[in-house]
Amino acid sequence: MTDRAANPFVGPRAFEAADRELFFGREADTRRLKSLVIARKAVLLYAPSGAGKSSLLRAGLLPRLDREVAGLRVFPVARLGGAEPAAGPGNLYVRHLLAALPGQDAPPGDEATDDGGRLEAGLRRALLALAAGPPDAEMEAGLLVIDQLEEIFTAAHPAAECRDFLAALTRALGRLPQLSLLLILREDYLAHLDPFLHGFPDRLRARYRLELLGSEAAIRSIRGPAERAGLEVEESVAQKLVESLRRHGPAGAARAAEQELAEFVDPVQLQVVCRRFWESLPPGTTRVEIGQVAAFGTVDGVLGAYYAERVAAVAAATGTPERVLRDWIDRYLITADGLRSQVRKESDRTLGLAAAAIDGLIEARLLRTEMRRGGVWYELAHDRLVAPIHDDNEDWERRHEFAVESRRRKGWKATALGFLALGAAAVWLLRPRRTERKTSRRDR
Repeated sequence: MTDRAANPFVGPRAFEAADRELFFGREADTRRLKSLVIARKAVLLYAPSGAGKSSLLRAGLLPRLDREVAGLRVFPVARLGGAEPAAGPGNLYVRHLLAALPGQDAPPGDEATDDGGRLEAGLRRALLALAAGPPDAEMEAGLLVIDQLEEIFTAAHPAAECRDFLAALTRALGRLPQLSLLLILREDYLAHLDPFLHGFPDRLRARYRLELLGSEAAIRSIRGPAERAGLEVEESVAQKLVESLRRHGPAGAARAAEQELAEFVDPVQLQVVCRRFWESLPPGTTRVEIGQVAAFGTVDGVLGAYYAERVAAVAAATGTPERVLRDWIDRYLITADGLRSQVRKESDRTLGLAAAAIDGLIEARLLRTEMRRGGVWYELAHDRLVAPIHDDNEDWERRHEFAVESRRRKGWKATALGFLALGAAAVWLLRPRRTERKTSRRDR
């Protein structure tokens, strides 16, 4: 069966807890990270952008901890970026974190006189709220998870805000024996964390680096979800798809010998390619053999084509001009530095774009929503979409500028020819006429 509504590949967005049954290829990573989290007070998970840190957390680690580790409860996953939380005293990031934790309705108490005291008191309240949860098992420890920690290093706030927050966090961690910590960070921001390591337990030596997908893991991440959805994929098919994703270098059949195979596969690229391949299968297909595999272009090309198709479809379905959709995404969801940005949902229109158009972009898996600080926030479905979207928008703009210019030129030509024709007619009509008369023999 290949009902598109049942497509088991998530495309460019991150896996969520609801996708855990389709999350293949990361079994070993999930097992190792789980062991670290259980054994150590503070753990750092880091990886290159797009490797799937958030997917591993939400669809791999957290469901496994919930199933297999009695006595451990996990706070809602926190992030420290985006728009500022409600106004209040003290450090911005302390307020960000407390806004994501349960049990914060109670007053902070007299002990919360500084950032460290406020955060410690808030974490104590959150631990009490977790302990008052499901009564079937006693809580022994609470796990605090901060995703995308790099947001505190990239935000346009004073460096002192970041320094004071990390000092408050490590102080609270040392004073709360029930509390453990998992930080998730993009690899290129590791150096930003170095000046603060002395405050963490064991200088935060408990680390796990998440690689991109190896070939065997990538093959499992193709065949596993497909089989869950009732489609048998030959191993040779999966191998060919993985090889096409690993291949890099000069493009074109004539130069194929110059191309090389990378060691790893980008999981986002794999999901988008597989999702598109799934949609291309004829209805009723139950088995895919090697002869059915179509050739794919560059990954950026596939992602760009996916974006272009979805934006055009949303424009047609909602009556929103495609230029408006592209401009809105480029202006509000991509920063000048080429990073993802967030915007908060408004009532009927968000920053000028109708709710129906935004819902269409979400359904197309180009945007995702996040519930934070009592509101809904929009952002691109994945970091890996930023560059292809930006490039495709620029290409679309160039093509349409050319089309407009071409129409202008055609219009000018038609107008010029019209004027020339009118001019020629006028000249003919207004030309001096000879007076002709017949001559007779007598006149001669």
